[in-house]
Amino acid sequence: MPTGEQRGNDGVRDAVDPGRVPRSWHTVLDAIPAAVLVVAPDGTICFANTQLEELTGYQRAELSGRPVEVLVPDAQRQAHVAARASYGGQPARRPMGTGFELAARRADGSVFPADISLAPLDVGGETFVVATISDETERRRSADELFHRAVHDSLTGLANRVLLLDRLGHALARADRKARTLAVLYVDLDGFKAVNDTWRHAVGDEVLQVVAERMTGAVRPEDTVARFGGDEFVVLCEDLKDPADAVQVADRLLEELRRPIPHRAGIGELSASIGVVLADGATSGTALIEAADHAMYRAKRRGGGAVELAGGEALDLQDGIIVRPRRS
Repeated sequence: MPTGEQRGNDGVRDAVDPGRVPRSWHTVLDAIPAAVLVVAPDGTICFANTQLEELTGYQRAELSGRPVEVLVPDAQRQAHVAARASYGGQPARRPMGTGFELAARRADGSVFPADISLAPLDVGGETFVVATISDETERRRSADELFHRAVHDSLTGLANRVLLLDRLGHALARADRKARTLAVLYVDLDGFKAVNDTWRHAVGDEVLQVVAERMTGAVRPEDTVARFGGDEFVVLCEDLKDPADAVQVADRLLEELRRPIPHRAGIGELSASIGVVLADGATSGTALIEAADHAMYRAKRRGGGAVELAGGEALDLQDGIIVRPRRS
């Protein structure tokens, strides 16, 4: 095979050994509007087109004759060598979009998400591999953005009903395995209808954004605050050391929501009615939310600005102290 210096002085020869890959294919591969490289049976690169140069920042002469792992992130190189050996034993066409989470490495060391198609190529009885590489950065960013929009409230940025129910289901499973307690708090704003009626929806939306920010700041980073609809919110708290912790969370939320909320038309005065239910995993997420909702309405009937605890098997309330029933 020619040396690197010889390749650098000979046009197309700087990226390919013309004795191994038919020269008539060079122009074809170079004209493809995608990053393409050809890998020899020994795992070295014997052709790289101009699009691959642009994608990776490598010059052809830098790649020719080097192991293809030069384009693989450092942490994945050893696994790639094994995967390449396995593929070489049974080479087959692998199109893009097969679901593999892949990445590639540029000349400057930066890593980008990639999709890679593979196609075996017989050249004089030897099996070469043609790899086409696509930078998936924008596609994955768009997919992540679409997913985020699908599971978050567009106004407040909080988790929406879909994400809440998913997290609640997983939280219940963990609570059941670890015999830990979780709490669901159903929060309904008192006086929000008057804000909407007086100042219209633009101000109402502004107030809801402030409410969301204050509620998020009143809970732990690992807790979930979700907008359940309208002026109703649900908070999920996992791994509570003591059932009374749930009431403390509710008290902090009440304190935050009682603070005046400045907005473009003046000052908003709100409060909240909060229903709290505890669970250890032996129930469904929907049932918990319904129980917390019912407790919230009891707080609302008391005039609002209050916290009500759901009764039943989850907890009893005796002289203001939460008592967990003993497990049988």
